[in-house]
Amino acid sequence: MKKNSEYLLSKKQAQQKIVALTCYDYPTALLEEQAGVDMLFVGDSVGTNILGYQDETEVTMDDIVHHLKAVR
Repeated sequence: MKKNSEYLLSKKQAQQKIVALTCYDYPTALLEEQAGVDMLFVGDSVGTNILGYQDETEVTMDDIVHHLKAVR
């Protein structure tokens, strides 16, 4: 189920917790969706955790876009 800003706002207004997890790939995205996670983050930590960079400042927009495509 795709969740949009209205869904998140309704959870906030109902004082329900919003669950968000980091995700870098398709299999993890599927598992997180099946677990009921509300929101997935693809952040610059992909550089150090997946791509082997020394720090997050090495991450390019192309790196982020590549992993966003894998997650969606």
